Amino acid sequence: MGAKKGIQSLLKILSYILSTPQLMKKFLESLRRDGLYKTIKRIKRFLKRAEKTSYFTTPKPILVPDGDYTFLRFREVETPLVTIIIPVHNKFQYTYKCLRSIYENTDLEKIEVIIADDGSNDNTTRLKEFCENVKVIRNETPLGFIRNCNKASQFARGRYLVFLNNDTQVQPGWLDELLSTIESNGEIGLVGPKFIYPDGRLQEAGGIIWRDATGSNYGRMDNPEAPEYNYLKEVDYISGACILVRRTLWERVGGFDERYSPAYYEDADLAFKIREIGYKVIYQPKAVVVHFEGITHGKDTSSGIKRFQMINREKFKERWRNILEREHLPHGEHLFLARDRSAYKKHVLIISQSVPPLQSQSTSKEVAQYYQILSDLRLQVTLIPDDFQRREPYTSLLQQIGIEVIYGLWYSQNIEEFFKENLKYFEKIFLNKALAEKYDNLIHRYKSSNTKLSLYTQELLFLQELVDLVKTY
Repeated sequence: MGAKKGIQSLLKILSYILSTPQLMKKFLESLRRDGLYKTIKRIKRFLKRAEKTSYFTTPKPILVPDGDYTFLRFREVETPLVTIIIPVHNKFQYTYKCLRSIYENTDLEKIEVIIADDGSNDNTTRLKEFCENVKVIRNETPLGFIRNCNKASQFARGRYLVFLNNDTQVQPGWLDELLSTIESNGEIGLVGPKFIYPDGRLQEAGGIIWRDATGSNYGRMDNPEAPEYNYLKEVDYISGACILVRRTLWERVGGFDERYSPAYYEDADLAFKIREIGYKVIYQPKAVVVHFEGITHGKDTSSGIKRFQMINREKFKERWRNILEREHLPHGEHLFLARDRSAYKKHVLIISQSVPPLQSQSTSKEVAQYYQILSDLRLQVTLIPDDFQRREPYTSLLQQIGIEVIYGLWYSQNIEEFFKENLKYFEKIFLNKALAEKYDNLIHRYKSSNTKLSLYTQELLFLQELVDLVKTY
């Protein structure tokens, strides 16, 4: 019976692969690199995620309409807080839509915009007929993406730099969320958004770099509303399609490293350099950017500019070999730890009756303070409310201090699967005593032998105990 079920599962997977050309290519690449067992396991995980997407409503992004070239009157700002640098080479229609999205979704009093034109010969050369107060830095001879960005940054006046691909459209509030994040903590050097596809599917919730120097876009093709993509976290890198960086740090590390010219791996390298001098790289899920992936350089890694993705991977691997060996996980293993750089953090799971209220009452304020302390103490905290409700604004408040909150119908129906895959990573579990009968057997079935389980009755008391415990680490 088990063998029959396994064969049926395998046939289902193969059928899905064969019907999806993009997945077929990735399947063959993974097969060559990792073998059949790991490849099938990875695709099974992908299918489980695909099933989960139906349980969350995916809001459609706001996109600039085709064919509407309204004149854009940007402000002339004497002391901009942010310089937005958009490197371009032709593709005028994408550049205009990118500018229009900035114009409609950004506080124009805070920004200056620089178009870094790398030798375009289309309507990009007529850009000033479509907008005003946009600075154009033009290279008559193309320099390539990296050198073009580095050159344009020399003309920036902002305290912060945003590098933004021209094949993007920013969504409402994007820049305010990035700014509030980096200004909330002097240890943050670089911050980036959640990237989504034009159809609303997730493109990236932070980037992962594996030990072999290959990169992964966490959550790719999943639903961007799923809870695992919506808490603030440290990441290995943010795709260079949109990053905000302190200008002082950008200049200190020398910008994008030109050893990777013309393009690829410069964004990962920048993140590694920023961490090397003591700063954090942060993913902010409340900032959302639509990315029309592959417009500039295509998707074929065997030809054109895209072939440098493979060439530069080897350069990057050699440059950061010691860090990769010491801090990064083998390719595709322990995704739960790799997604938020928590392999060397203490993991704590809290199972409560609901998301606690964090405002109004004095006790609630104390609870909020303790959650903040847990985050500050470099614990990686996951909260499971037994009602699986996204109680607002409290859920978002917790997510914004780096706590993952598990909610939604899929999780309520599949919590055992979550335990089976992830409970082994938690060193401490706090379980509300009223829920002991429901969860005790499941926890003991899947937790590791080193995991400690504590029952609690009042949330404030157990949070006090937890903070005291952490201070002894």
